[in-house]
Amino acid sequence: FVDRRGGGLLFLAGRGGLSEGGWHRSALAELLPVILPDKKNTFHRDPATVELTQAGRESLICRLEEDPEKNAERWKKLPALADFQESGTPKPGAVVLVDSLPTSKGRLPLLVTQNYGRGRVAVMATQGTWRWQMLQPLADKTHEMFWQQLLRWLVADVGARHIRRARR
Repeated sequence: FVDRRGGGLLFLAGRGGLSEGGWHRSALAELLPVILPDKKNTFHRDPATVELTQAGRESLICRLEEDPEKNAERWKKLPALADFQESGTPKPGAVVLVDSLPTSKGRLPLLVTQNYGRGRVAVMATQGTWRWQMLQPLADKTHEMFWQQLLRWLVADVGARHIRRARR
């Protein structure tokens, strides 16, 4: 689906996700934009803050504000996540957009993307972005905007890529 048909695939962290769920040994491990740790206990229920990488500052996925400096500051002011997962080492060609900054583990890739064949794949190494919704003012649309942009990136041009291939 991803490689040949141009689909999108999102891997989410959680108590049973990524390495904890055995995805590093699954048939889908090749699609992951990271090399997942080959160990257990990679899920941490600890607070973690987020910070954009340079690639994240330039990515439409992470654009919450038009001005790049204001955007980076807005990301730094997001409420802490409730958890994070060790996502491993980014593969060549993968792009780390957001790092988590837990105090005990140092800087870890949190959002990693990659083109794969005709499609796209992303890893979001937390299940805790809900805090961005719950701990912000009701009118704040950061959470919705981020997820809409990430999902739009995953599926953008899927039909067009499939149609172009079918016409050949």
